[in-house]
Amino acid sequence: MDSRARGVSLAELLVVLGIISLLTVVSFPVVDTAGAEASQFNMIMMRSLGLARRQAVGGGERVTLCASDDGRSCLRDWVGNVSILVFTDRNRDHRLDDGDLLHHSQRLVLRQGRGYWRGSLGRRYMRFRVDGSAVEYGRYTYCPHSGDSRHFRQLVVNRVGRAYRHHDGGGKRDDCG
Repeated sequence: MDSRARGVSLAELLVVLGIISLLTVVSFPVVDTAGAEASQFNMIMMRSLGLARRQAVGGGERVTLCASDDGRSCLRDWVGNVSILVFTDRNRDHRLDDGDLLHHSQRLVLRQGRGYWRGSLGRRYMRFRVDGSAVEYGRYTYCPHSGDSRHFRQLVVNRVGRAYRHHDGGGKRDDCG
């Protein structure tokens, strides 16, 4: 019996390694970065809205919430690296100044989409009264750059200051214009 007949050829070895590689790639789930970013947007905004409302009620002062790219001024539309600020605006100039009290700052990185705040009176911020109601009410919207409606998110803040998910994927995208 020839000892070379029992071995594995290089071609056979390459075919087996190719099949193993293909099965490995197929078995790992595809990472959906746009979906993850949309979910992160929802989570951070819901947490920040709840914190701002609780702080207004517990602290007995109006509390402002807004997105900022410089850590001071408020934005209506945002993309890239922003901070969600929750603060007591003691001088009522609708920006975070040295005399104001910062309660919370949360970093939000948006690479796959944009964030929008559409509130009453066209303001760039929203505020909570000491009874927990909203001075400005409206909606926070996440619009994916891809246009994929599965990643569209919208949070509505009503007059009494409660936030709820209006659309969580597959909703209307009127606000993404």
